[in-house]
Amino acid sequence: MSDRHPLNQKKPLLLDFQQQGASEQILPNPPLSTSYGSGWSGIHFEHYRLRKYDVRKPQFSTYSDGLPKYKLQQVLEYINANLECDIKLVDLAELVGMSQYYFCHLFKQSMGIALYQYMIQQQVERAKQLLKCLDVTISNVALMCGFANQSHFSKHFRKITEMTPKAYRDK
Repeated sequence: MSDRHPLNQKKPLLLDFQQQGASEQILPNPPLSTSYGSGWSGIHFEHYRLRKYDVRKPQFSTYSDGLPKYKLQQVLEYINANLECDIKLVDLAELVGMSQYYFCHLFKQSMGIALYQYMIQQQVERAKQLLKCLDVTISNVALMCGFANQSHFSKHFRKITEMTPKAYRDK
């Protein structure tokens, strides 16, 4: 084959790679020989080519103002549908595909309050509706809203409404 054959000619990108010493920039102390004919430099070259000429940039999910609206809506619907159950943080984080820590952080950014506080508020709001509409005991209302017992319910109800469940029902 002659020197003019396409396979014998150096490609401009490879010349650019060799002239800039990019192989040494990528990995200054490679474990193998780095002659430009070795397989190791081929890896370097491919990495250099992708880094310099690939137009697609990696996409990372970043949220500046909390959870995306559709994920927040999904979580809020799940909480309201299962308020009487023992809702686990693990379940909510899995629902939106995030770690527990990151989910709590984004939820607080979105809602302005912690997840636990939001759930207590929702339970108390449902209890207020049930106390006005249904003629059931306060302990049954507590269980229907997901509280462990009447004492736990009364404590949170009084903290949020500044009155006891009985006083709220009687007013």
